[in-house]
Amino acid sequence: MAYEIRNLQKLRFIEKFRYRLCHDLAYDVIVVGGGHAGTECAAAAARNGSRVALITHDLTKIGRPIYQKSKAVIFLYYKNCDMGEMSCNPSFGGIGKGHLIREIDALDGLCGRICDTSGIQYKVLNKRKGPAVWGLRAQMDRNLYRVNMQKEILNTPNLSVLQGSVADLILLPGMNKRIVEGVQLAINFYTYKLADGNIVKGRSVVLTTGNTIVHGGRINEVASVGLAKTIEDLKFNIGRLKTGTPPRLDGKTIDYSKLVPQYGDEKPIPFSFINRTVKIKPDEQSLCFLTLTNPLTHSIVTKNLHLSQHVREEIRGPRYCPSIESKVIRFNGRNHQIFLEPEGLNSSVIYPNGISCTLPEDVQISMVRSIDGLKDAELVQPGYGVEYDYIDPRQLKPSLETRKVSRLFLAGQINGTTGYEEAAAQGIIAGINSSLKVKGMPPLILDRADGYIGVLIDDLTTRGTSEPYRMFTSRAEFRLRLRPDNADLRLTEKAYKVGLVNEQRFKKMTKFKATFNKAISMLKELRFSESGWKERCNLSGVRHSGEFKSGLEMLINSRVNLSDISKSFPAELSNIMEDDYLRSRVEIEGNYLNAIERQDKDVSELRRLEHMTLPDNLDYTKLGFLDEEEKDKLSTVVPQTLGSASRIDGISASSLVQLLKFVKKYKETKILERNL
Repeated sequence: MAYEIRNLQKLRFIEKFRYRLCHDLAYDVIVVGGGHAGTECAAAAARNGSRVALITHDLTKIGRPIYQKSKAVIFLYYKNCDMGEMSCNPSFGGIGKGHLIREIDALDGLCGRICDTSGIQYKVLNKRKGPAVWGLRAQMDRNLYRVNMQKEILNTPNLSVLQGSVADLILLPGMNKRIVEGVQLAINFYTYKLADGNIVKGRSVVLTTGNTIVHGGRINEVASVGLAKTIEDLKFNIGRLKTGTPPRLDGKTIDYSKLVPQYGDEKPIPFSFINRTVKIKPDEQSLCFLTLTNPLTHSIVTKNLHLSQHVREEIRGPRYCPSIESKVIRFNGRNHQIFLEPEGLNSSVIYPNGISCTLPEDVQISMVRSIDGLKDAELVQPGYGVEYDYIDPRQLKPSLETRKVSRLFLAGQINGTTGYEEAAAQGIIAGINSSLKVKGMPPLILDRADGYIGVLIDDLTTRGTSEPYRMFTSRAEFRLRLRPDNADLRLTEKAYKVGLVNEQRFKKMTKFKATFNKAISMLKELRFSESGWKERCNLSGVRHSGEFKSGLEMLINSRVNLSDISKSFPAELSNIMEDDYLRSRVEIEGNYLNAIERQDKDVSELRRLEHMTLPDNLDYTKLGFLDEEEKDKLSTVVPQTLGSASRIDGISASSLVQLLKFVKKYKETKILERNL
């Protein structure tokens, strides 16, 4: 009886609070979904000065509601809400994805700073190649990330958090198209009658979850069906995609002696430009481990392919993070890497990255136990498949506002993407633009030359996607300039001009920019012949030549670094050499000096010759600069022009440049043969 009385008191408190909240307030921006897109979106709109409501889905277990007032902002918070949840792998970043986090941070987004305080292992991937394609990556403590993100959201001025399920959009007829003016909440156990019949009024709405449209969801999540009819009536083109997760393992049942340890970097690189170090000490980082599948593993999978949900269905899944079933089918005879990743400092759960599957649980147990080190492993949770509907993103403007409904924005999985980073990148753009929209200001548009966020949004809104979209460095034409180290210099000022970055952060960036430019100018002023440089600095990797070069140009030579040059110019370069962070960024800038100029020239020529015709009899399977996927797509489509080839999903910008060069040489050869 006492338990029921306490629950009744709790529910009356919530009802009274919600009634007053929704009766007294109308919002500028309503964000539906508290995932990575939703949190970045809501925080961005709030930083821009808009009054924001973040509506996150109701879970089966609701914690104690906390009534909190801070800076005239009212919050309703539940301890067990799903806001900031890492629903799949316990990591952030990677090749291409790390670039997105750096760019989000340059726009004053949240996830980079949260990663720096929640990580348990940091590692830069792809270090064998140049800094332009390095992939900053970190293992997260899953619980710590969620707690830190919720703390950040709950202390954001102008931002209220509501827990509930959105049943419908509230639309008004406009001159040429409909206008959104709020959302209607579903009535369920934890949602009560509000002012205006459960309507939360808002001047713009951002949908951020793929579960919102029709159906689909991860384990223990409620599949939402409320907006289906409205989306259908608005005649949005909808597709369906699939993804999956691996089984979770009990780390106490793993034989680590048979695994290869994977260490974090000795000097972890933070994601956020405002941090010089991460929270965890280098020697306290957690270990990951590596193992491999084997022929027995493949045999178990092959014998049970008919039981796999994703193999049986026609829905498109991810090519770049495929299930173990897909790997066995596509790469027969090859052993596949499995990285065993801890889910937290105080958790024994291990995430086996590389064996995503939808096989029956008993088959998953046999498969896992066939792998070295996992002979006695116990499953904490079996792997499972996720199917979700998405709206064709070609129905969006570059601002991420829908073309069919004014003030309705979409961001995240609902646009056909996969991954935390891709979702967060869309979220921050949708957040600032939904806020700017209600203020009558032009949107913030990032193009392909501005950043990977621009590449992501341009790919989605112009090409669309038929499979879960994820970011890769190969998608960017300007990737030698769009490096993770210079995202602040590229984007922070743009964000400041539209009110996304505060004065303090902008001043910090401009102060560094002035120091950086002074260092670059100093190196440009130091000019000698190559022979002169060789003698002055005792450089063994430099030829004898009378060609004059600046100190910055000398850094193009991979055998030359600032330490070599500073030996002869200690006074001039002392400020650079005393600051490891500045020195690193200056060296990287010098490394790419010539390469950027060449790449810009290639891209300009590519755009100029977009209408160049391609030979009908061109055998793409014999072109070594294309990967197997590109050969297959080009052979199937047989594009007539270079421009047509560029619009085929999956054909990288670098491959297009090489194709341009090949076709020009091919045509010159044919002309020469005819003249003989």
